[in-house]
Amino acid sequence: MPDDRLFLPEHFDGTTASQVAAELLKRRGQPIELNGGRVKTAGALGLQVLASATKQWRQDDYAFRVVEVSGELIRAGEVLGLAHGDLGFADAVPAAGQGAS
Repeated sequence: MPDDRLFLPEHFDGTTASQVAAELLKRRGQPIELNGGRVKTAGALGLQVLASATKQWRQDDYAFRVVEVSGELIRAGEVLGLAHGDLGFADAVPAAGQGAS
């Protein structure tokens, strides 16, 4: 059984989104917690992966949470008009030392 925590990459964009999606597919059917504290840049494709996975896990009735969300990840979601809950953010407070500006 895979570990239930996955760390999002520093650059969560089109280059890494497919890798994260593949890891998520391996873990479908069980609760999962993603750590977003390392994210320094986030693009639309990365956020689309989170939004899609959040919806899928809810439909499957399993917990899906992104914790220690970086300020950049929060800002990227807000720029695209996505609600924190739609992205699985456990809270909207940035990880320590990464305040939103």
